Amino acid sequence: MENNSRPLIENIKLVIWDLDETFWKGTLSEEGIVIIPEHVEIVKQLTDRGIMNSICSKNNFEDTRKAMEELSIWDLFIFPEIAFIPKGPLVKKIIERAQLQPAHVLFIDDNSGNREEISYYLPGIQVMEPEQIRDLLNQPTLQGKLDLKRTRLQHYKNLELRAKDYEGYSSNEEFLIQSNIRVAINHNCEADLERIHEMVHRTNQLNYTKNRMARQELLELIRDSSVQTACVHVKDNYGDYGLVGFYAIQHQKCIHFLFSCRVLNIGVEQWLYAKLNYPSVTIEGQVATALQPAVFLSWIQEEQYVGTHQTSGAANDNAQLTCFLRGGCDLSQIAHYLKHAGYSIKTEFNYVSERGFNMHRDHTMILRQFFSLPQEKKEYLIEHIPFYDKKIFETKLNEINYDFFVYSVLMDYSLGIYRHKIDPELRIAVWDFNLPLTETSSWERIIEMQQGRITQSFLEWFADHFYFEGPYSEQEFRESLTWLLNQTPAHVPIIFLNGSEVEKEHEWEINRHLHHRSMNAVLESFAEQNERVQVVDVRNYVKNSSDVTNNIRHYLRETYKDISKDIIHCFETSKEAAGALIG
Repeated sequence: MENNSRPLIENIKLVIWDLDETFWKGTLSEEGIVIIPEHVEIVKQLTDRGIMNSICSKNNFEDTRKAMEELSIWDLFIFPEIAFIPKGPLVKKIIERAQLQPAHVLFIDDNSGNREEISYYLPGIQVMEPEQIRDLLNQPTLQGKLDLKRTRLQHYKNLELRAKDYEGYSSNEEFLIQSNIRVAINHNCEADLERIHEMVHRTNQLNYTKNRMARQELLELIRDSSVQTACVHVKDNYGDYGLVGFYAIQHQKCIHFLFSCRVLNIGVEQWLYAKLNYPSVTIEGQVATALQPAVFLSWIQEEQYVGTHQTSGAANDNAQLTCFLRGGCDLSQIAHYLKHAGYSIKTEFNYVSERGFNMHRDHTMILRQFFSLPQEKKEYLIEHIPFYDKKIFETKLNEINYDFFVYSVLMDYSLGIYRHKIDPELRIAVWDFNLPLTETSSWERIIEMQQGRITQSFLEWFADHFYFEGPYSEQEFRESLTWLLNQTPAHVPIIFLNGSEVEKEHEWEINRHLHHRSMNAVLESFAEQNERVQVVDVRNYVKNSSDVTNNIRHYLRETYKDISKDIIHCFETSKEAAGALIG
């Protein structure tokens, strides 16, 4: 039986709203809607109490965003999931991204079937029907903690940005390495007693000791010279999380070892556990992540605690300049260096699809198809080619404002081109050109590499319908460069990253450095003929096989930092040139 009539029993940290006939009257996609002003005010007040709001609705995303923007509350919702699919997985995704437990989440929906589905799919979640909304703000479990500056909302917006950036990385560790996570430890804890007391009683997921001490007990503990205590502060490229951890250790045994869910899944607890030389911890109850002996995380760096530990982002005029980055894993590793230099960053990187395929939309042919290929032909490719999905043709090239455009052309150097045997307009850029999908001799290796995501039946179908053209030709590459130059605003400098030319032994990339050399020559010639085009030459740093990892497109970490300096130099020279013209 549905539990919507039961009183709310756990403190609520997140309210997930259905929209049609719940948040507003009517159906957005049909007869239209009537706004309920009281519900708009509830969202605002919940936010001021530090309680977050999200959306799970079967609607069109852009239409919903437009309606919420007209109410000036779109930015008050976190991790909205708006799609015409079952709500169970969507609500689960929202909760996971918000790093919460279902028991601390309230789901409101007018449809009893949806409420029952969510209750079954997420045991412990609290549900409510619209008739109860009028008493929402009076519920004891929805009082929250006054947060008029909405710092908690900003924290979740940082999580949203992190989740979006994560899509451009092939692994979680790669993403964390580039997040520039810094930890500062403050041993003067008495000034933060109230915050510590709050964490001791409110944190659960990363509270390993769950020792719920009273305020006075904590004060005595902090003042005890035989007990080592410290507050833990964390920040990364996405913001300053403030005081998010506390430990108290006596005789190498943890009395307290706890962290806010703000730092869930970035490894701070394991890093500190190793730094403290793996003290004894008696774990009480369930925790989100286990502590591992003899494991030290290299992607976290310690820095000195400085007062309030405020974000030390670059305070310069670069913050007013926006860089639009489109490319693969090379640019995704460079992006955080540009952020650290104070630039605003917009990105379009490769990503992993829901089916587990690495989607390389950074090939210029795919970008051109966004503008030129009829919609029905895009849909054909999305339906029949597992390496394509709905996002692959997306771009904001002509929708956003940017001061610099940075493009990595490595996929133009790497992917194979295939053309439909009947419809020549249907072309795809996919897979390495030295391992053709249409050659039966490659199939066993391809199936093995894709771990069963690609079947022989698909490869047979593909070979029947498409033929292999080879790598992107030098002529078509130049045509794409010219097209890209004409597609971008005439005042915006374009910075290209070329490819390395080191000879690297690889099972199928034989003589790849020679192909890179010929494509680099095309790029250099193009840049020489167009004054707003510059090339960042990675060959200055990648000179032999020891400078790359598993292939000639993947460099050592320090190399990306060096390349970012060259990109920033291009930005600076472009600004100087623009200033000279104005002068």
